[in-house]
Parts: sequence; structure tokens; C-alpha cells
Amino acid sequence: MMQPSALNTHRPWHDGSLRVEPSLIVKKEKFVCEAVWETYVELGDNAYRKGFFDLAHKMFTSALIEINRPASGEVGLAETLNTLGAFYLEQEHYKKAEVLHRRALETQEELLPKDDERVAGTLILLAKSLSAESKFTLAEKHLRRSLAIVRRVYGKKSVETLEPLALLIALLKKSGGYQEAVRLDEMVFSIKHANRIQQA
Repeated sequence: MMQPSALNTHRPWHDGSLRVEPSLIVKKEKFVCEAVWETYVELGDNAYRKGFFDLAHKMFTSALIEINRPASGEVGLAETLNTLGAFYLEQEHYKKAEVLHRRALETQEELLPKDDERVAGTLILLAKSLSAESKFTLAEKHLRRSLAIVRRVYGKKSVETLEPLALLIALLKKSGGYQEAVRLDEMVFSIKHANRIQQA
């Protein structure tokens, strides 16, 4: 029969009961939180695509609550904030969208390199909400930063630059920056031609 001392050698946390190492509990709770979060996000996406907006809102909000639990850490928090923010933007709740995208950006800036493409994506979402509120100067600032990140990551003539460029052009036309908008339009044409993208 194995002696208690032998048990202790193989199980440093053994004290006569089935004690589990605390770090393993945290890891398990984190895994469960992330699994539940993913389920809520998936349900929210499905509901939104089918036009069940109240249900989608409920699922996205539940996902945000879940990912804010202590065991979950920061994993997925910015993504969930952006998902709910994008939902509010589609529903024309622009201020709510702005608040969530700002929080997502703050979270990413604490965790990710400043040139991470996910930061660029959040900047675009934040710029969209600001533009919808007619905060054109702030929106332009975030779009230019997003474009700069995308250019550093993918190159100046990459197809990935087309979205921030198109949004910046639309914004400049609204705010009176027509000359730059025309110049950027020519740049978009050049990028599409270089990448053999059919002109719309």
C-alpha cells in the first residue's frame, strides 16, 4: 500500500483530500468563461443575421458580461466591445457605439503593439461612430491613424488600405476636403489597378 509520503511526492497539493492546485481552477474557469462567451457571440451573430435584433442585443450584452468576469482576463473583451458597438452603430445608437469602441481601443492599446492590425480595425469602427455623430475632426484623426497602421503592416499599395481610404475620402467630402479626396480617389484607382480589382 502506498504511504502518504509517497502521495505527497507525486501530488504536492495532497493533504488527505482531493485538493486541486489553484492555478488549475483559474485555468478551468477561464476556459469555461471563454466557451460561454463564444456561444453568446455566435448566438448574437445568428440572431442579427435573421433580423432578431432584440435577441441579438441580449446575446451580445451577455457576452460582454461573461468576458468581464475575473477569470476570463482580457481575452476577447475588445472584440466583444466592438461587436456590441457595431450593433449599436447599425441601430443608429451612435453615442453608445462610440463609448464601446473607445473602451475597446483603450483595452487593445494596453495589450497589443501600437501597429497591430486589430487596433487599426477598432480605429475604423470608432471613426464610423464619430462620423455618424458629425464629429468629423476626431473621426478623420482615427482614420488617418488606422491607414498609417495598415500601410506599415501591409504596404502602401495593399488592398487592405482600401477600406480606410474609402472612409477617409467620404469623410473629406463631407467636411470640405475635396482636393485631398480627389487625390486619394486617384490613389484608390491605382491600388485597385495594381491588384487587378474591378472598378465599381
